[in-house]
Order: sequence, then structure tokens, then C-alpha cells
Amino acid sequence: MSIIVIGAGEVGYNLARKLSQERKEIVVIDKDEEKVERVSESLDVQTVHGSGSSLSVLKRAGIEKA
Repeated sequence: MSIIVIGAGEVGYNLARKLSQERKEIVVIDKDEEKVERVSESLDVQTVHGSGSSLSVLKRAGIEKA
């Protein structure tokens, strides 16, 4: 099972960081490409660039496994 975090701002980033330290499978979604890059470069999580309210983006993030 994976956990999807929508938003890579301060709260989303810290949530993803904490969950990844617990060895959870995390996917972070954000519309801001710079935030997605920051997360991707500093955390051991998957990232998806796009809107968390878009069904196609959620499918790319693996919503079926979440």
C-alpha cells in the first residue's frame, strides 16, 4: 500500500519526510514543478507533477494501490 500526499508545501513536505523515515511508500503530488523537484532531490519518495484533483494525475500516482 502506498500513501499519497497532495501538496509539497511546508506541511506536505514534512509529512512526506516523516513517513519516508518510517519506510512507507510515499507519492507526493504538486502543481508547482519547483516544489516537486525539491521533494524529489531531498527525499526518498516518488513524485508526480500535476493537480491532486485530477483523476489522471491520481492514477499516475497509483491511487489504486493507496
